[in-house]
Amino acid sequence: MAPASAFESNTKLITCILPKGSGRAVVEALHNRGVITSNLYYARGSDYGDPPGKSGMPEPVEKEFVTVVVPPKDADELFRFIHETAQIDRPGGGILYQTSLRKSVPFVLPDLATSA
Repeated sequence: MAPASAFESNTKLITCILPKGSGRAVVEALHNRGVITSNLYYARGSDYGDPPGKSGMPEPVEKEFVTVVVPPKDADELFRFIHETAQIDRPGGGILYQTSLRKSVPFVLPDLATSA
């Protein structure tokens, strides 16, 4: 477990659920803005905008999730940036939401030059 001083308090988690093939562009756009702590992972699911299957209900399809933990001061700006980049406002564009976290652990890469 990380020491108590390693935790950050009151951060925000931005989650974006996108159609298959859309997540990588969002992660790359975030990286170009200097945000290197985003995650991309996959799941199966359906929503009202997906085409119906033989049963009349939408068939589960692959979705992509992009998540990023950010300080509260940057959250609204990055939320708007992801909304524009992912084109959430188009039909079938996905879902974007933000939640508060009580604690999180910062993502820090080791300094390989000094650890050798």
